[in-house]
Amino acid sequence: MMTLITGASGSGKSLFAEQYIDKKRKEEQDLVYLATMKPYGEETKKKINRHREQRYGKKFQTVECYEKIEQLELPIKSSCILLECLSNLLANEMYPEIEGGSEEEIEVTAIVQKIYQGILHLEEQCQHLVIVTNEIFSEPLPKWEDSAIYTRNLGLLNQMLANHAKAVYEVVAGIPIVHKQMEGFEIQEKFKDTTIKEQENWEKGEREERMSEKKILVLGGAFQGKTKWAKEYWHIPKEDCFDGRESDFKKETERLYEAKLVAHIEKIVEWYCQDEVEGKSQTSQQDLEKCWIKIEKMWKNGNNPILIVDEIGCGMVPMERTDRRYRELTGRITCKLAEQADEVYRVIAGIPQRLK
Repeated sequence: MMTLITGASGSGKSLFAEQYIDKKRKEEQDLVYLATMKPYGEETKKKINRHREQRYGKKFQTVECYEKIEQLELPIKSSCILLECLSNLLANEMYPEIEGGSEEEIEVTAIVQKIYQGILHLEEQCQHLVIVTNEIFSEPLPKWEDSAIYTRNLGLLNQMLANHAKAVYEVVAGIPIVHKQMEGFEIQEKFKDTTIKEQENWEKGEREERMSEKKILVLGGAFQGKTKWAKEYWHIPKEDCFDGRESDFKKETERLYEAKLVAHIEKIVEWYCQDEVEGKSQTSQQDLEKCWIKIEKMWKNGNNPILIVDEIGCGMVPMERTDRRYRELTGRITCKLAEQADEVYRVIAGIPQRLK
C-alpha cells in the first residue's frame, strides 16, 4: 500500500510523514527510512543532520539509496518504508555523477518510467510505503531548459504515483490536507463535499449542457494534469481546445472565442505584459482593468469555455519588473475569474478538488 505526501519547502511534510507512518505500522513492524539526499556540501550535510535529529528515537532503520531504486532489495520484509524524498531521487537520476565530473546523456522520459517502476518494486517489498515529494509547481517556470524539464518530470511522477496511491496528502504550514483516500481510510467530514467522486458519471449531453450554463475555472500548479483532467471529465475533444502555450492569441482570435476549453490563461497575461510599451506609467489597477478586458470576453461571448490557469504566485519575488508585474497580475486575474465563476476546481498531482 502506498501513500504520497507533498508540500512546499519547510511546510512540515517530513515531520507529518514520520508521524503518519509510525501510526500506520503494526507494533512488530520495522520502520525503514530510505534516504535519497547525497551528502555533498555543507548545506546538504546540515539538512541531513537536521532530519536525523528529527527522527531520533523513532526507531527508524536508515537505508541510503541515491539512485537505481529498481535494483534495491531490502532484507527486511513486511516493514513500513518512508522514502525521503522523490525530488532528490529524480535529480540524482537525471544528473548522475560520473568519472571525470561530467554528466551522462539521459533520456528523460525513460527516467520517469524507470523511477516509477522502481517504486512499484519497492512497494512489493513492504507493508506500507510512504513517499515524500515536493511542491515546486506554483511559481513561474524556470527559463533555463534543464530546470523546466526537471519540473515537468517531477510533475509527471507525482501524477503517476498519486493515481496509484491509496492516499494523497498536501501539507500546508504543518496542516495536512486530504486529496485522496481509498477504502480503509475515513474521509474527514469537512473534505467530503470537495472531493470529486468517481460516481459523478454524467452522460456526455448532460455535461455539455452544464458547461454551457455555468462558468467553470480550473487552476493549479504547472504539470499537475489540469487540462488532461478537464478534457476527460467534460468529454472535450482536442479540436475544441485552445492551448495558450502552443497558440497565438493575436492571430487566432476567432478560434480562441469558439473554443470549449482555453488552457493557460496566464499566457494571455504574459502576452499583455510584454505587449505593453515598456516605461509607460500604469497603476496596478489600470493594468488589471486593461488585461481583464481581453480575458472576460471569453465568458461574455456566450460560449462559456472552461478556463484553465496556472498558479504562479509562490516562490521568491522576481528581480525583473516585467516578471513581477506578470506574476501579480496573473494572481489578481485568477481572483476575478474565481469570483465570477460558478464552479472552481483545483488540481494537484492529477487529483481535483472543488473549491466553489
